[in-house]
Amino acid sequence: MPVASVNDMASVMAGTVPMMSFEAATRHIANIAGLNASSSSLQRWSPALGEEALRFEREEVVVGKPLESRMYLSIDGTGVPMRKEETAGVRGKHEDGTSKSREAKLAVMYTAERRDPETGAALKDRDSATFSCLVDSAAAASGSADPSDFARRLGREAQRRGLHDAGEIVVISDGAEWMRNTSDEIFGGGKVTFVLDKWQPRNAHPTPEDAIKGVHAVD
Repeated sequence: MPVASVNDMASVMAGTVPMMSFEAATRHIANIAGLNASSSSLQRWSPALGEEALRFEREEVVVGKPLESRMYLSIDGTGVPMRKEETAGVRGKHEDGTSKSREAKLAVMYTAERRDPETGAALKDRDSATFSCLVDSAAAASGSADPSDFARRLGREAQRRGLHDAGEIVVISDGAEWMRNTSDEIFGGGKVTFVLDKWQPRNAHPTPEDAIKGVHAVD
């Protein structure tokens, strides 16, 4: 296969394979790029592509400048279904203590200088967002002063985006303590404004009547 085709394949794989099954990715790649790749070849190449992405995230850190004086950081965590061997030793919520998923932690950094013409609400600026998502831990090792794996990753992305030089950092989250603690650890408390994700109070109090009565949504 020509070198150009190999590069094209890697680029298409990176944007396709994480979004669908290997079989569907095979058809999609053939349709959009005219490249033939069997599902078995995608399965072999995907781990190598993932390892290269991890290496880049950990080693290729070029300190950038903030796009605006106010930068936004959204943090969230969500359970990702895993095969049984991937959850071995992971404490879960099932009655027997097992887990069928692991938590991936997502950090999105962006600017929001645009305003909704009707409400005046801040809108994310186009092409300003970068995403960092990985299954790692936000807990530091017991008795260690070293940052957690997630804090290290968040710190590297913050360097790339120049958040340390921003005049203000707005952190949007669901209010979890680990999110606030990690943000304070990396940026300090002086220029960080914490904002509760709008979906959290909506889920807790779906209607004004529920808010008054203290009724919470059922999980």
